[in-house]
Amino acid sequence: MKNQIILFSFLALLSCKTTENKATTLNDPSSLENLQFINPKFQGQYSVKQEIEETTTGTSFITYSFSIEKDNVLLKTNTYHEPIICNGHYKAVEHNNILELYYLGNEGNCKSGTPNFQIKKDENKYFIKGVGGEGTINQWVVLQKK
Repeated sequence: MKNQIILFSFLALLSCKTTENKATTLNDPSSLENLQFINPKFQGQYSVKQEIEETTTGTSFITYSFSIEKDNVLLKTNTYHEPIICNGHYKAVEHNNILELYYLGNEGNCKSGTPNFQIKKDENKYFIKGVGGEGTINQWVVLQKK
């Protein structure tokens, strides 16, 4: 009986499979080491303005301004009728030709095991995922490079 339980447990462990996520998942993004510099194709100044919703005094919006250098990423936002959150430094990790940005600041609700933003280059245009409200946060939006 004891041998059957051990055999059953062993077979159960063998049958377990893991799946690989396409996006990087990190438990603690601040623990990442910069193994290399940020790819030069992503370095530069970028911005995108996203309208969020209509209000009685106008349309709320958030303008995201990213400064991406060889070893540093900084986000500054400008808003109208929206809270200013998640400004500051980000860790950049390139994964499958997409630059993934992980928040490194102190705002707890901004920290995540998945990227806060993702940037990709398609031909001569840049796109970002993670900006705006519910309507655009999971869509690739054109990002203006200055």
